[in-house]
Amino acid sequence: MVYDVIVIGGGAAGYFYAINLAAKNRNLKIVILEKQKTVLSKVRVSGGGRCNVTRHCFAPNELVKFYPRGAKELLPLFYGFNPAHTIEWFRERGVELKTEPDGRMFPAANTSRAIIDCFVKEAVKYNIDVMLNTEVNDIEEASGSWKVAAETKVYQAEKIFIGSGNSTKVWGILEKLGHSIVPPVPSLFSFMSGDNFVIGLAGLARDVSINLAGSKLTESGALLFTHQGVSGPAVLKLSSKAARQLAAMNYQFTINVNFLINMNFDDTVSYLKNLKNAEAVRLIRLTKPFDIPQRLWEKLMLWSEINMDTKWKDCPQKKINLLSSALTKLPLHITGKSTNKEEFVTCGGVERKEIEWKRMESKIAKNIFFGGEVIDVDALTGGFNFQAAWTTAFTAADTKNR
Repeated sequence: MVYDVIVIGGGAAGYFYAINLAAKNRNLKIVILEKQKTVLSKVRVSGGGRCNVTRHCFAPNELVKFYPRGAKELLPLFYGFNPAHTIEWFRERGVELKTEPDGRMFPAANTSRAIIDCFVKEAVKYNIDVMLNTEVNDIEEASGSWKVAAETKVYQAEKIFIGSGNSTKVWGILEKLGHSIVPPVPSLFSFMSGDNFVIGLAGLARDVSINLAGSKLTESGALLFTHQGVSGPAVLKLSSKAARQLAAMNYQFTINVNFLINMNFDDTVSYLKNLKNAEAVRLIRLTKPFDIPQRLWEKLMLWSEINMDTKWKDCPQKKINLLSSALTKLPLHITGKSTNKEEFVTCGGVERKEIEWKRMESKIAKNIFFGGEVIDVDALTGGFNFQAAWTTAFTAADTKNR
């Protein structure tokens, strides 16, 4: 069948591209090829079934800070289409978004169904064909156009938009066309640890800074102790930024934890010396400086080889130093990774240098365009990955870029 545009992948980026393109030229004949048996199946389950559409973060130079890979390329695109534009786009189509205290934005209806219904309605409005159960097996050039082979049918069009997400099959097809694919690795995960230190601390959370030992990579935020190790925003941010380094280490590494964030080792030694003089006859166990929870304080004492019945006046300088080290640079040995809740996020995909970002067009194969997670671009959770999908798809569909 002959079309003007073939969209490979019926996900967020694919629908957003097709709808925006059709809105600019209603005469275009567009088809979406989706290998799943239902429409927008990944959107349906995203955000726990609520769909975290975007983030309440409107300044492009701030927004790109949440993208470990792709920030440089996305920055100019965000000036053209950012969360403010996303909010207005959905509002114009009858979908109001709400902002939660942490900045995440969801449909006011609190269900991903609102986004799915919006896309389906728009696709019908613009006569966009949607072919379910249609997996793409090959793409080949044919006399100035492109042929896309599915299992039972061949589609032909002048232009192709690829929004197939983390599809190894599509990546393989693109490699045959000459594209380089950055191998995917997990990019957002919790850390497993066999250290005795974490035993008995599950459920305890504290704002910390953590450093990947042997590197300059440091992140701050809440750290949550789990039954398996540690999680929380600080861990997730570090896992994302250091995704490739951690994969190369086979997820066997050490992090240094600073429980005091704004204090270093020397500051802490000085503080504890003064505390020792002021609280000389008091049990160290009952002091709990820095507003540290009792369970954690006792763990820090044990790590510093301080008995629970020791008074400050009886604590030698050597152990004051050990306690200061535990508070500001505690080493935790990581032995593996686990998923963040039930999410599985990867980095990897089409090499960014092989894309003309002003148009989202391939530099290798003319009239092939990209959007969303098929590219080696990823972000922290909280609506940022969806925003990258909206922005790249909108850019690709923008006729001003032609």
